[in-house]
Amino acid sequence: MNIIHQQLMYETTKSVPLETKEKLVVIGNGMVSCRFCEELISNHLHDKYEIIVYGEEDKPAYDRVRLTSYAREKELNKLILKNSAWYKENSIKLNLGEKITSIDLENKVIRTERGNESTYSKLVFATGSSAFIPPVPGNELDGVFVYRTYRDVDRISQYASDSRVAVVVGGGLLGLEAAEFLKDLGLKTHIIEQADYLMPRQLDIDGSQLLMSEVKNKGFELHTGIRIEEIKKKDDNSLDVFIHGGESISADILVFAAGVRSNSDLAQEAGIACSSSKGIIVNDTLQTSHKDVFAIGECIKHKGQTYGLVAPGYEMARILAERLAGKDSLFVEADMSTRLKMIGVDVVSLGDSLQPFKSIVYKDSSSYRKIIHYENTVVGAIGVGEWIQSGQIQTAIQNRMPLNDKEINHFLKTGSLWENERLDVKLWPDETLICNCMRVSKGTIIDEINKGNSTCALIKEFTGASTVCGSCEPLVQELCGQKVEHRNKPEKTLLTFSFLTLAAVITLVFMPPIWGGISITDTSHKITVFLQESLVRQITGFTMLGLTMFAAMLSLRKRFKKVNFGSFKVWRLIHGIIGFLSLLVLMAHTGFSAGRNLNFVLFTVFSVINFFGFITGFASAFEFFGMNKLSAFCRKWKPQITFIHILAFWPLPVLLVFHIIQAYYF
Repeated sequence: MNIIHQQLMYETTKSVPLETKEKLVVIGNGMVSCRFCEELISNHLHDKYEIIVYGEEDKPAYDRVRLTSYAREKELNKLILKNSAWYKENSIKLNLGEKITSIDLENKVIRTERGNESTYSKLVFATGSSAFIPPVPGNELDGVFVYRTYRDVDRISQYASDSRVAVVVGGGLLGLEAAEFLKDLGLKTHIIEQADYLMPRQLDIDGSQLLMSEVKNKGFELHTGIRIEEIKKKDDNSLDVFIHGGESISADILVFAAGVRSNSDLAQEAGIACSSSKGIIVNDTLQTSHKDVFAIGECIKHKGQTYGLVAPGYEMARILAERLAGKDSLFVEADMSTRLKMIGVDVVSLGDSLQPFKSIVYKDSSSYRKIIHYENTVVGAIGVGEWIQSGQIQTAIQNRMPLNDKEINHFLKTGSLWENERLDVKLWPDETLICNCMRVSKGTIIDEINKGNSTCALIKEFTGASTVCGSCEPLVQELCGQKVEHRNKPEKTLLTFSFLTLAAVITLVFMPPIWGGISITDTSHKITVFLQESLVRQITGFTMLGLTMFAAMLSLRKRFKKVNFGSFKVWRLIHGIIGFLSLLVLMAHTGFSAGRNLNFVLFTVFSVINFFGFITGFASAFEFFGMNKLSAFCRKWKPQITFIHILAFWPLPVLLVFHIIQAYYF
């Protein structure tokens, strides 16, 4: 039976003959298109479809996010995501340098500028976007460029060899990259931004002011809150860039990096519904207005939103591939978080960073950090300058983690939500995002490291982390080189002894007394006689006293910085074990009898101490289990529970003294 089943499995997974396969045509070969092809392969859709990709550029998909790296090194191969051989090995037909000119939706046919035709069963637009050129007079002059492709970089580099001054129009992500590129070429660089501050789509004015200060310190000339009116050519072949108000800037070269516009003209001409402001309109399944036509990446308009970042495009690629494989995946919304290094300065914009909700802010001379919260839940963050915890913050935003007063106060004083030990990436929860672009968590990286893929290069190969913008590479390197423990589970040993303590408390309180026995031959009678012997009572009593005092000493270690011998984690576990052992000794000492008067009070106090000890241990075990609601709840209430635990302890020494006096003198 198993052999027949295995044979059937083999037959159903064999590739469909080429002539009977459906045709899946992808228009565009940018980063999102390449990622889509990878997702098609991982879902084994190359067995079902004949996949054909058309790319307008003459090179396979490359990493546009690192154009500045290409500008410095002029080695495009380092940026190529998948070479032509990879497409061939995976049975994908890649047509480079071939532009699609028309689409016949009724007959399902596409036509190229070379006169070629191809039918399709499914059609996917991944046409991306083009640089936006403001409609100002002179935008077509020699010396005016855009910063979008590797060919743009080549043209700018060649022209800049005889230039001294450059102007970049646009102070967003792309504009700052272009400005850095031009300054690296040795040009004095001006940055013009129409908004009142840089990166208005990612930062608030306070965060941007710190960024602008850093940008100015690096030698850039900033002009904010103004717009270009006209560009004119002068007799010496340089440019006069006229800005609002009649002033002008003399430059040799001007680069537009003022945003992008979706490449949706081809779809619109074919009769596919598009937005009046550009963008192919898609629903949550990424389907266009036509049944078998889909769109992903920067060319789409989804719920009125265009996504100009890589991460949302990769998410669309994954979801569409899964839908083609028969799954019910939906593209509901995308995380527009960015974590980049702009002109040598770390910049993060996470979640709902610009919403007018409540916020807490930390500032010093080199950093600006802002956490936005709604109904005391973390929903967004902004950071300028190094912020190691930004990955954890992003995970906290995704999990809608609640804030507590301790975390807020700690952030206001130090700029960190959590204690300093949390800065070590090895101690971060496994769910923490390390690579924002590829959505790679710390846990995924640890899995690869523990398989033996312990170098940064291997981590990049097997997870994709740090292969897009590269800003997370220092964190990846910090994890590499040695095995790292997973932190996707609570501290199991502490949790185990906490529940054993709870079981012991319940047993101690509700178990009927065992002293007695009807016959002297009964086992219970023999146990009673043994435990009630004076020496045994003294041993159990002083053992319990010793354990209690030792637990108190451990509390000093955990709460006073000057008493700092040993590991906090180890002593916390020992404290929990001692609590459990003391209950076992108490059982032997009392025979489960609460007694009366002083003995009853002592019995009750001891039970209360250990009950709250259980809750404290439980909270400690889950405290940094992750950036989720359970962990946040434990962090919030652990101080109060610990306080009750300590408060309940204070009567114990006095009660023990009276108990000993009563036992020996009365």
